[in-house]
Amino acid sequence: MTIRDIIIKYTDEFSEISDSPRLDIEVMLMKVLGDVDKLYLHMNLNKDLSQEKLDEIEKMAEERKSGRPIAYIVGNREFMGLDFYVQEGVLIPRPDTETLVDEIIRICSEEEYKQKDRIDILDIGTGSGAITVSLAYYIKNSFVKSFDISDIALEIGAKNASANDVEDRTEFIKSDLFSALDGELQDFAPGSFDVITLWHV
Repeated sequence: MTIRDIIIKYTDEFSEISDSPRLDIEVMLMKVLGDVDKLYLHMNLNKDLSQEKLDEIEKMAEERKSGRPIAYIVGNREFMGLDFYVQEGVLIPRPDTETLVDEIIRICSEEEYKQKDRIDILDIGTGSGAITVSLAYYIKNSFVKSFDISDIALEIGAKNASANDVEDRTEFIKSDLFSALDGELQDFAPGSFDVITLWHV
């Protein structure tokens, strides 16, 4: 069975349960074939896959047809041009959240912020770390603190920070919003930060 055959077969099968059936199967293929890109797929449409690879695709496809999100199946999601590990227990980064990140990056590129030695940012609600890591990655003079009540979110956020080489400019702290606002964590006093984000990704 070729890559072309697989794309045709599962695009049709996923059409009833997904808004992006072709993209779903392409993402699965890219993962199974060793994290290749979409160009590789299009350049190798006539490539036959081994039975082992076909079995992997079939297993993923059954999970997708059961309603499991594609990001959880393949274990990662692209956000702001960066790769993020995701698993059950953390929110999957959404494309519309990139609008928020873009706007913060734009604001922090203004002269008022460019002159600062360090821009301190607080991200409330870590999720997968998508906002925290993206801001640290694209705003080179920033330091981003992120907190969440979930141990899994903090663990995944730190993992993604390390994977994207911003672990030295991020900090993940266990806390809930109300503890911070009540002043139990003195470092989270609102005046301590140039930017505070509260967004569900």
